[in-house]
Amino acid sequence: MLSNSVIRKDNRIITACYKLTLNEQRLVLIAIAKIPFDEKIPDEVEITAQEFLALFPDVGEKNVHNEIQDAVDRLYERSIRIEDPIKKKKFRWINSTTFYKKGEGRVGFSFGKEIIPYLQQLKTQFTKYRLGDIASLKSIYSIRLFEMLMQFQGTGIALVELETFKERLGIAEKYPVFKDLRRWVIESAVKELNQKSHLTITFKSIREGRAIKKLQFFFSEK
Repeated sequence: MLSNSVIRKDNRIITACYKLTLNEQRLVLIAIAKIPFDEKIPDEVEITAQEFLALFPDVGEKNVHNEIQDAVDRLYERSIRIEDPIKKKKFRWINSTTFYKKGEGRVGFSFGKEIIPYLQQLKTQFTKYRLGDIASLKSIYSIRLFEMLMQFQGTGIALVELETFKERLGIAEKYPVFKDLRRWVIESAVKELNQKSHLTITFKSIREGRAIKKLQFFFSEK
């Protein structure tokens, strides 16, 4: 079953800056989960409405066809920004889409050539988890936080600069007041993960002078 399939991402994808809707994120994750570990990404990844609904029943049987078509259409316009000490790179998630005739119940898309090296045949510096681990999550922030934590599953501690955290989630210009960010993003995501994931999570904010500059998360498996 797809829920037991493993998602593998280069750590630079985990720490990249991007924002996707929930269903766009779900499509990307299903596509990655369908790629065998030791094989190259195919020219096109096909996802059926039945597969999507089995993993994410909250979308509803009546809506699933339209939802996946709308999501893959929007995904075509999305970009991702990756940074390393030397340079910044920005590119699209996908470079083509396929819409089948009404009633077919499936969509297809091709990953952009620039992102493929960050997703296929990874040997080192990557994060992995099961697709089923995030299947019940309904917040894009919860999914992103889960991935950030899984990068540090060996230690159970993740420390991130506050501004870096906001950039990764695509909310650099939002929530200028920390108490709003804490309430609507951080606490909300931690609460959902504690309820629905296999992790138990706590966090604290770290001040430098009078301003909060860092977030530290502590987590363990239930």
